[in-house]
Parts: sequence; structure tokens; C-alpha cells
Amino acid sequence: MIKTLFLVAMAIGLSVIGQLCLKVGMTQVGRVGMEQLMVPMDVIYKVVTTPLIALAVLVYILDFGIWLIVLSRANLSFVYPLLSATYILVPLAAYFLLSESINLQQWAGIFVIAVGVLLVAGSRVNG
Repeated sequence: MIKTLFLVAMAIGLSVIGQLCLKVGMTQVGRVGMEQLMVPMDVIYKVVTTPLIALAVLVYILDFGIWLIVLSRANLSFVYPLLSATYILVPLAAYFLLSESINLQQWAGIFVIAVGVLLVAGSRVNG
């Protein structure tokens, strides 16, 4: 079970890295609004030629492979809720690494999610 939880942690970490790469990559692409979508090939070209977005795709492919291994080893009802940790770690990473702000209501939501993840994780340890 420890190896499986390590793989779940890797999947969570890769998801966080993928999201950060996508955010920074799309910041490099620039805002996509209706005006840009009128010329979709330009937007697609910018997106697929942005190195951080390409890196994010590779990270997600690796993440997918690890997740398949996890699913071969553990109950979906146990491991899937653990992925909610990404809802905790992505905002924290955005706060610390991208200087994004998090308001009090968001902090409260992050706390509630953290409690839920801990309850699910503890259910396997205690059950």
C-alpha cells in the first residue's frame, strides 16, 4: 500500500506541475478572447509552439501512465478522492510561485478540502 500511495503522490505532484506549466505557458501566449478566436489557427499555433505548454502535455502523459498503474493496484473509491489534494496544492503553488492572491473564502475552501482528503486517507489506515 505504501508504494501505491507514493504513486498517488507522484500523480498529484505531476498534476500540480502540469497546471503550473499550463498557466505560465498561457500567460506567455496571452489573453484569448473573442477577437483572438476569430483567427483560431493563430491561437492554436501559439499554444502548440509554447514550450511550457508542450512540457505540460508531456507531464500529463507521464501522470496518466502513473495513474493507470495506481488503478491497477487500488480501489478507485479510495484513491480518486485523494486526487483532491491537487485542489489544495495548485492554489498554494500559485500563491507562492506565481504570486497569485487567495482570499479568506478560498482559504476556507482549501481547508475543507484538506480535511476531506485526510478523512479519506485515514479511512484506509483505520479501516
